[in-house]
Amino acid sequence: MDLSQYMVAFDLDKTLLNSQGEISSATQATLKKLQRKGIHLVPASGRPLPGLNPIVDQLNLSQTDTPLICLNGALVTTSKTHQVIAQDTFDVRAIDDIMELYAKLKVPFDLISVHDVYSLNDFGISDYPKFAGWSLNFHHVPVANLQLEVPIYKVAIANQPKIIDHLARQIHSDLFRVTRSRRELLELMPSGVSKATGIIAASQFYDLPLANVIAFGDEENDLEMLKTAGIGVAMGNAVQAVRQAVTRHTLTNDQDGLTEFLEAYFK
Repeated sequence: MDLSQYMVAFDLDKTLLNSQGEISSATQATLKKLQRKGIHLVPASGRPLPGLNPIVDQLNLSQTDTPLICLNGALVTTSKTHQVIAQDTFDVRAIDDIMELYAKLKVPFDLISVHDVYSLNDFGISDYPKFAGWSLNFHHVPVANLQLEVPIYKVAIANQPKIIDHLARQIHSDLFRVTRSRRELLELMPSGVSKATGIIAASQFYDLPLANVIAFGDEENDLEMLKTAGIGVAMGNAVQAVRQAVTRHTLTNDQDGLTEFLEAYFK
């Protein structure tokens, strides 16, 4: 078995990271052992790029040019030379559609770029900063003062889970897709973009088949990735839709689920 032909892609929050937001010592040891054997490790997150920096540092992913799947696959860049492998942003028509939706739903929206977030506050203060403490530049503005100076990769709606449930049923558009990265967070993505497109770009970067990609996830925004990877694994703490979508399962993020599966798979 040529281990350099294998890639392990993993969601971060509630997958790689435990409930304390940390990589356990056991998981860190396993991933570094696989690295030494030549297996490629690729983070696949809904976070903007700065949110991946702690993981890059802890797993030494900048020693070589590692693909980093950010913003649910809307941006794939490399860890060392910062080469953009793939990117997709909202076009003008989609932004106009999103602004109409904002006026209809009357809840805070956050328009997210690589380092900047435009937090629209006509209808209150967004909860998104609670989830996004990664040195992002927040611009709190009413929509009348919105001047987009950077491309927008993702729009987040952060709110209570019951409100998010209600909002998700009301959003329909051909210009963007809707997903969810946690119970409190609804996300609008450019049409056709997901973590699946991210792992396709990363596997092409390494010139390896998707059949040799092992992917781990727990939330709705991981679904397409788990279905696209040769081996899609649902965490023990995954939401029901994810558990039902794949045939492979492991322990929870607090039980070192990644370690349990990878140690058994690669023996």
